[in-house]
Order: sequence, then C-alpha cells, then structure tokens
Amino acid sequence: MWIGILVLCTFGAAALVSAIFAIRSAIHGQWHMTIGLAVPAIGIGGALVIIVGPTVWMEIAGNPDLESLPEEARSLSGKEITELYAGMLHEGRYYNEDTWEAFAESYASDGDLSGVGGPFDDPQASTWSGAWKVEGDEVCFDYGDEFACRPVFRLGEGYASVNHRDEITATFVPAGPIPEPEAEAEAEADAS
Repeated sequence: MWIGILVLCTFGAAALVSAIFAIRSAIHGQWHMTIGLAVPAIGIGGALVIIVGPTVWMEIAGNPDLESLPEEARSLSGKEITELYAGMLHEGRYYNEDTWEAFAESYASDGDLSGVGGPFDDPQASTWSGAWKVEGDEVCFDYGDEFACRPVFRLGEGYASVNHRDEITATFVPAGPIPEPEAEAEAEADAS
C-alpha cells in the first residue's frame, strides 16, 4: 500500500511541476516549452484523476449502492455476538465490490468458519474457509490475510454488518445450528 501511495505522490508531483513550468513558459511567451510541458502535466494529471478520483469520491460521498444503517438498528454486545455465531449457520447477502451476492457461512465453536456463495443465480459458485473470533463488541474474520473486525447490528428480524461509514455491507439471518455430519448423511439416505 505504501509503495502505491509513494508512486501516486511521485507522479502527482511530476504533473504539478510540469504544470507550473508550463504556466511559467506561457507567461514568458515560450509556446513550444508550454506545449512540451503541458502534455505530460495533462496526461499524468488526468491519469491520476481517473485512477484515484472514483475512490476518493466514494470515500467522501459514500457508495451509492449501499444503504446507511437506520437509527433503529441496535449494536450487539460481545456476549450476544458469541451466542449468535458459535456453532451456527448464517444465510444472507453481502456486497462484493460492485454487486450483491448470496452466502451461507458456518461458524464452528472452535473458531473455524466455512462458507459458500456467489451471484444470486449461482449461489454456490465459490467456497471459502477461515477463522472467526469476537473481540470486545465486534466480530472478526480472517479469510487468509489477517483478522478484520466490525460491529454487528440487530436490524428488524435479521442482522447487519457495516463498513467504516456505517453503510450496510451484509445482511443475514441465523439458519440454525451447524448440521452434524451424521445427521446430514441420515437425511440424504432418508431422501433417497
């Protein structure tokens, strides 16, 4: 991340310096220098605006695809979060970059988690595993990188999690305890 910031700052400084010298050349009537310096200033500056602009705008104005957390939502305590997650299966939807997708995720009491999800027309397109834990009044998930924590809110008949701007990024309901492997095998045998 820091390398990316350094690269953006370097290119931003190059665009700014080119623009300053292009303006200075224009003031002195050196049109060939003005054009020669304006081209990189506009090119580099424009590229930076295209690359960074949408991210900065979403940070300032929020994501138009996400709803803000309503005032009636109630934040859960750490104890309530543990009861909600330990040994349970949840089903719901989550925001994945630019679209909403379905998911089902199980949270073992030992801290392991596994899930399946994908677009609503193919809700079993991908599977994943990881770990979960409760820290303070937040639930934390690790899908292979590091733990990221967030609060959980009671919202009507279900639950929601939010991003740092209090925009809803996932909604879910408990679907019951994690089925035991023996019970699943018996249910499949009874069905056939």
